[in-house]
Amino acid sequence: MPPARSAASSCPQLIEAGNSVVAATTSEAKTARLRDAGATAVVLDVLDAAAVRAWWSATGRKTVAAILHLEEAVAAARGP
Repeated sequence: MPPARSAASSCPQLIEAGNSVVAATTSEAKTARLRDAGATAVVLDVLDAAAVRAWWSATGRKTVAAILHLEEAVAAARGP
């Protein structure tokens, strides 16, 4: 299994490819790292469907090209 990648480490590549990146985290403490990587950071539990719908509605966005879920906890739980 390939090593887990964090959202912050993936942001520069996505931005260099011309993408607009919004990175969600459940921790306010992690938002600065995501912003430093070039993403728009939001505090949001992506596993809470109602919260994601409410956030999406508030953005006014109509479409999305892709959603990447880089969940470090899932990779960590799987182990080596």
